[in-house]
Amino acid sequence: MGAAQNYLRQEKFMALQEIKKRWGDAPFSPNAFKTAAVNVRAKMAHDLIRRKALVGKSASEIKALLGPTSGYFWSERVPTYFIEEGWSQKKDSWQLVFLIDANERVTEVRVHRNCCEKGD
Repeated sequence: MGAAQNYLRQEKFMALQEIKKRWGDAPFSPNAFKTAAVNVRAKMAHDLIRRKALVGKSASEIKALLGPTSGYFWSERVPTYFIEEGWSQKKDSWQLVFLIDANERVTEVRVHRNCCEKGD
């Protein structure tokens, strides 16, 4: 797990209070999330993470509940979903990342900066 921990330390994640400030706080619903636009998904991110609603689920259960993944993080095994797509405006893009353990169970959900158009 050392390589994974080193990788995670280098990545940019957003704190829970920053998520709420940036996108608000709408109730998370798997059914609504599955069909929602990216900006609507963003509003559900705070509630999803705060309640740990999907912690313990398998990666395949996440994909069944939320639909096909839209982002990428470390491996195709890790479910990811964009909540802000900034590349067309040369801004950062942000995604929900469902961090999984060796058994492919979700241990934590975080908001991760996917691209870095503006630099660090």
